Amino acid sequence: MNLIGQKVEGMWGAMHPISHGLIERRVGRDSVEIKWEDGYRQEVLVDEIRECGYRSPNGSPIGIFFGEVA
Repeated sequence: MNLIGQKVEGMWGAMHPISHGLIERRVGRDSVEIKWEDGYRQEVLVDEIRECGYRSPNGSPIGIFFGEVA
């Protein structure tokens, strides 16, 4: 699956604004680099990016989520 150009959102918890970013490039087989709206770049495992609406077993909405298709 080609993830380059895919929008993502970072939900960091209470008192932190939602971050918006874009997957810029693939890093190896399992990771991608996200460029956040503030210019920060972050390398994450693809498996750590969740589908919209995902909640952890305890109901937490914190993490990085796929946004709408760019």
